[in-house]
Amino acid sequence: MEADVHDSGSVLAAPEVTATLDLSRPVALSLNAVLHFFPDDQGPYGIVAHLLSALAPGSHLVLSHVTADIDAEGIARAVQVYEASGILAQARPRAEVERFLDGLEIVPPGLAVPHRWDADGLAEASRITADVSDAEVSCYVAMARKP
Repeated sequence: MEADVHDSGSVLAAPEVTATLDLSRPVALSLNAVLHFFPDDQGPYGIVAHLLSALAPGSHLVLSHVTADIDAEGIARAVQVYEASGILAQARPRAEVERFLDGLEIVPPGLAVPHRWDADGLAEASRITADVSDAEVSCYVAMARKP
């Protein structure tokens, strides 16, 4: 389905959604590589809250979000490239990304850089990503459950 997340009501009412998902049962809302394209003046926290309000308890939010916490200079350049192309972008610090999870039960290990998010503590995951630096990734990921 193609939709504009700015109009979260139309996303939730889209025939592709209503014919496919039973929102009275738990589902996953995946907002990976999306929220950093919604500057604060576009109401990203309200959009996420509206989408979550339509989901049943037990549903999960999965998100990733670019941050300048780790490589401020590199991410500032990346944001400039997007904006020069007419694409708005906003890197957010950890505390602002965590706000998207307000009212949810955060799944361990919580908000982390993606190559270190290891819910099962698998040594294999650490071995595979050992040569990747946090600065090369410069984003956070998290999963949280709607109570």
